[in-house]
Amino acid sequence: MASRSVFAPLRRLTTRSQYRTFSTTAPTAVKKEKLVQVQLIAPHPTLGAAGSIVKVPPGRMRQVLFPEGQAAYLVHGQPLPFDVKRFEERERRKSERLELENAERASKKEEWERERRIRDLEVLREKSGSELVFHRRTVNAESRTGNIHGSVTAKDVVAEIMALTDAVVSEQDVSFFVNGTEVDRVREIGKATVKVQVGSEDTVRDVIEFVAVVQPEGEAVNQA
Repeated sequence: MASRSVFAPLRRLTTRSQYRTFSTTAPTAVKKEKLVQVQLIAPHPTLGAAGSIVKVPPGRMRQVLFPEGQAAYLVHGQPLPFDVKRFEERERRKSERLELENAERASKKEEWERERRIRDLEVLREKSGSELVFHRRTVNAESRTGNIHGSVTAKDVVAEIMALTDAVVSEQDVSFFVNGTEVDRVREIGKATVKVQVGSEDTVRDVIEFVAVVQPEGEAVNQA
């Protein structure tokens, strides 16, 4: 019993010391990045007009403003003489270069789209046997010929083409011909020539022909 009472205070002291922590490290101070003075070469939406002297973070100047030609470093702490004519000439050349690049991209895109539409429509011609079949109710229910309720329009042709292929066709590209005469839509049972124009007004326009077959409702599709 005596040995327990002698070591008991020592055990309590050891247990309590496990939960005592001491820090000898002073809190680290956050350094603020020093700003540098630069001169804007080009107008900036948030920094100011061309020729202005502004303060910016060194990283922004080094990684963005200077490489992109938006600002210049000061020489011996003095601003560079701002040459308005030189700046305007630089902006003019930049604008002309961008216009040329945009025109080239637009031309390539137009040519690519034209070739794609021709290819897709040729595939459609092979797949459908050059026939686009539409079913309509006849005005005279007892007749399998004559006028139909409603009509077959360019919108119907575009929907049929899009259902069979990913060809891009607009309603303005579609025209109908019945017995050699152009019509705005088909209004009777029978066949009509459908011409689909491919291209644009400033390029060679190709025409691919289909046959719109208007059949009475309930009649089986008869593809060649």
